[in-house]
Amino acid sequence: MKKPFLYTSQRKGKDFAWVKKRNPFSVTENTGLSLKIKLYWMTIFLSFVVMLYFLFFHTFFHIQKIDVTGLNRIDQLAFEDSVHTILHFKKFIFLPGESYILVNTQEIVDFLKEKYPIKRIKVEKSFPQTLSLEVEERISNVIYDDGLEYAYLDLYGNKVETLRKVTDDEWKKEYSITTSTLSTGEIQEHKTEVGKNHIVDYIGLSGSYGDYPIVYDIRGAKNHESESERTLLKEKTIQALIQWFEMLKTSQDLSPAYFLLEDEYRDLTIFTKKGPKLMVSLHDPIDRQIEDLNTVVEKKKLDLLHIQYIDLRFPPNIYWR
Repeated sequence: MKKPFLYTSQRKGKDFAWVKKRNPFSVTENTGLSLKIKLYWMTIFLSFVVMLYFLFFHTFFHIQKIDVTGLNRIDQLAFEDSVHTILHFKKFIFLPGESYILVNTQEIVDFLKEKYPIKRIKVEKSFPQTLSLEVEERISNVIYDDGLEYAYLDLYGNKVETLRKVTDDEWKKEYSITTSTLSTGEIQEHKTEVGKNHIVDYIGLSGSYGDYPIVYDIRGAKNHESESERTLLKEKTIQALIQWFEMLKTSQDLSPAYFLLEDEYRDLTIFTKKGPKLMVSLHDPIDRQIEDLNTVVEKKKLDLLHIQYIDLRFPPNIYWR
């Protein structure tokens, strides 16, 4: 009896034609091409790592030169040390802060403004090793002279520090000479001190203690008889001194030498280094007085080197001699 025919996928063998045919659904792995791609990307990655290493850690790409301009009152070495301090802070725990690409200029600006009296500062990097800082200082003190000693005052008029005593050489004495005849007929001269004028050593003070406004208070020590009294001038007076100083210091002929103060409620006399003395008001707007000064100098073509004074206290009239 014949067995029924059953379909089965199993084949005991393949004919000659089947052996030579290629299965269109089979996938062949190209191991050679894949290895080349891996080596290529590995080379790129290693090159990138080496490049970053050199940029971060090699001293050629570290800030090594610091150029600072504009300092007059702040100590140059102390200022540069502060810059080095912030550069040496580690970034992300282990990366060198002095690396050119890691130096944050805004961070340096904020740090220095917090530590020093700075009005404006510009920080720039120059590849690969230079850091340039352009500084405009903010006046934080006034040098106060009462005829006995020089001292720093802060922006509120408080005494901060005694600088030094006023020496005898800084007083010009005036004498009256009289004569008398002795019984022997000899004429004898008598020299009597009748007054003295204070000579403010503004050149020495600026050189030793900084380019600050210097004010000679003619009221002298009577203005602060008690040693415990720390406030010597009003805050408004300090601000006026600083504003006049900053507005005039760029003038070639009207750069201020020192200020003479007789009364905080009235006027101020400004002695200039080369030109005339200026008599100004402590209560009128300074901008307007400066404008009046510039106007009269330009319109009248005043030769400031041959004028004794300019009086701005009685607007709209201006007097000079």
